[in-house]
Amino acid sequence: MQALAGFVLLLAFAWTLSDNKREIPWRTVIGGIVLQIVLAVLLTRVAGARDAVLLLNRLADALQKATDQGTAFLFGYLGGGELPFAETRPGGAFILAFKILPLVLVISAISSVLFYWGVLQAVTGAFAAILRRSLGIDGPLALAAAVHIFVGMIEAPLLVRPYLRAMQRGEMFAMMTCGTAGVAGTVMVIYGATRWVPSSSPPPSARRPRSPLPR
Repeated sequence: MQALAGFVLLLAFAWTLSDNKREIPWRTVIGGIVLQIVLAVLLTRVAGARDAVLLLNRLADALQKATDQGTAFLFGYLGGGELPFAETRPGGAFILAFKILPLVLVISAISSVLFYWGVLQAVTGAFAAILRRSLGIDGPLALAAAVHIFVGMIEAPLLVRPYLRAMQRGEMFAMMTCGTAGVAGTVMVIYGATRWVPSSSPPPSARRPRSPLPR
């Protein structure tokens, strides 16, 4: 009941913010809801579908780990290598520019290579053939929305960078919405690396003996 109420409220909120309510593609809206329900059933009830998604997730994790190893080799402890000093606070040595931005550069480079080889065009065409008939959306938007499961909202548009100029405003907004609607692995890395676990022992300042008060 709560999930159904969430569907209704989100759709009502999106309809309220629309600047052209008469041109809302209800085919895409209804098809997206049905597709989401079908995917939920597949991922929770069918073992093969769940294993396929986990395999893709492991490939994304392997790319993340390889990037981390290269960053640590190039930048040393700034990029996640062994610290030359003791880390007194968990996550204190985490530097966003040396931990997350290298992955953005790697995704951009991979996108350029795949586009040069023609692989990106083939994948985008496959997504377009499947989702254009069912949801009425093009391949670049479908591909960018699909990869948001594994990468963040910065890396996903880089995979379809050659198609960004031809995208309409509604497609750009849909792609941005997909990025903010989920949590990718790179974002989880940020949260996991910057977490702070309070120690059970009091801080050093609290253990220092107090000086006697002046009489």
